[in-house]
Amino acid sequence: MPEYDTKTRGKIKIPATKKERVQSWREKKKKEGGKSLNVWLDVKAVEQLDALLDRYPRENKSSMMAFAIKTLFEQETTA
Repeated sequence: MPEYDTKTRGKIKIPATKKERVQSWREKKKKEGGKSLNVWLDVKAVEQLDALLDRYPRENKSSMMAFAIKTLFEQETTA
């Protein structure tokens, strides 16, 4: 990553390309214990996910799916 010298923040590293930004983001998520998954959903599940995202505009697909898994897990383990 290129390093830039700023007047207010000193030297900072900024990814130069989209590829480097994505790679940096993935490495950060991996260090936090996350795992990348490729998931195929049926049409109905996609429609339901989109409807939930319309209801909760601050959420994204990843956070919404994590919430759904957490909720189902809690229901199944406390019953």
